[in-house]
Amino acid sequence: MPTEEPSGGYYTKYNPANDRSFLDRWARSPYPAWANSALCLTAFQLALRKVPGLPYPLYSFGFAVPFALAGYASHIHDYEIGAGVCTAWSLSWALLHSYKAVRSRQWQSLTILGLISANGAVYARRYFDLA
Repeated sequence: MPTEEPSGGYYTKYNPANDRSFLDRWARSPYPAWANSALCLTAFQLALRKVPGLPYPLYSFGFAVPFALAGYASHIHDYEIGAGVCTAWSLSWALLHSYKAVRSRQWQSLTILGLISANGAVYARRYFDLA
């Protein structure tokens, strides 16, 4: 629902001119989603080497695809779909793999979990319009 701005115009989250902070601009960029995709491919490589705390290689590779597609959606200026897909898949990664990563105490798995969760939080802030 648009809200009245002091200048007489209406605020909508769909207008790039209404970005309120650096995080809003970051959530419009495809690069965090593509970074998540690269992190999943890194997890794929590390899981093949049997690093503890990471999901099976097929799961890691499978998560890379929706993150890449979310980045593509943001790249073609469909910010809501890109943010929604990245939010959903980041939350899924965190829910499915956080226990295993924290329990293993391996820096690789904790770093991947932290970065995917942070990017997911940025996209969730954008998608749910929490600012």
